[in-house]
Amino acid sequence: MKKAILATILLGMFSSLSVSASEEVNLRNTYNAGDLKVLSITNGVGRIRVEVADISSIEVEVAVEPTTSYFFFESDISEAELSASTNAGELALEVPVDDSEQNWLVRIPKHLGLSIDLGVGDVDISNINQNVTANVGVGEFSATLNQNSFKSLDAQAGVGGVSLSGFTNSENESHLVGNSAEIRGEGSAKLSVDVGVGGINLKNQRE
Repeated sequence: MKKAILATILLGMFSSLSVSASEEVNLRNTYNAGDLKVLSITNGVGRIRVEVADISSIEVEVAVEPTTSYFFFESDISEAELSASTNAGELALEVPVDDSEQNWLVRIPKHLGLSIDLGVGDVDISNINQNVTANVGVGEFSATLNQNSFKSLDAQAGVGGVSLSGFTNSENESHLVGNSAEIRGEGSAKLSVDVGVGGINLKNQRE
């Protein structure tokens, strides 16, 4: 009888701890982009969505969820917070918490370059016409842009495909298991995307 009561108490404790640890943490912040040239985002697992808008600041929202369970316990994300550092005109953002899935929604001004490093997940960028560098380990990269704003667009998928829509002056090469593409334009911006395993989707959105 005592053993049964003890087991019930322990199960209740484990359950309550698991629930409290698994709650989603939502982070928000706004950064002045006046003197910045590049925004750098680092994320281990999740999604990064970037929208370019006629604004002068950087607006960031991140939803953080636990991903790993140990017996009755899920990873503790209660102390998750946005980490920001600035160096030589570059603002670097990340949420340095282990065993989490992070879904980012970011709005940036038109002058700001973008650098993305994502381990596993998807990147989706809309109306980007400035410098972009992106590295994705496993997942998908998608972007809509105007070819006339770019001098060069280089995309490489180690294992997977590269899909181009609406471009001129493009070269698409298929390899044994991967794909690469080069596009040239009359603009000044540069885009470089590297996906280890997955796909790249680029769409030319003409003015």
